[in-house]
Amino acid sequence: MYAYVDMERYQVVGIGSTLSKAREAYLEALEGENIELDKETQDEMKKVYSGLVKNISSAVIDGNTNYYIILDSGDTIHTLPASLSKKLPFLKVGDRIAITEVAGKYKHVNIS
Repeated sequence: MYAYVDMERYQVVGIGSTLSKAREAYLEALEGENIELDKETQDEMKKVYSGLVKNISSAVIDGNTNYYIILDSGDTIHTLPASLSKKLPFLKVGDRIAITEVAGKYKHVNIS
């Protein structure tokens, strides 16, 4: 078992069977307490996925449109809410895209 514990607020804890699961649980606990990560930590946890759109589909779940995107640079399915960018409905196979993820949550999409 692994755990992340907030050093200032000991009651904010994330526990998991792996480090990544513990981190996810910790980030959810922070979000549940409405605590935002500082900029330095966000920068450390930032990932950018970029490439050409290989496949794209959409689905409405609980009244919210989500786009499921696979890039040519891998087989990961990126699930993006329509609210992330007004350009998502116009995205098509072959378009170049950069998806920014911070702390496990998609934060920004750049479509060119």
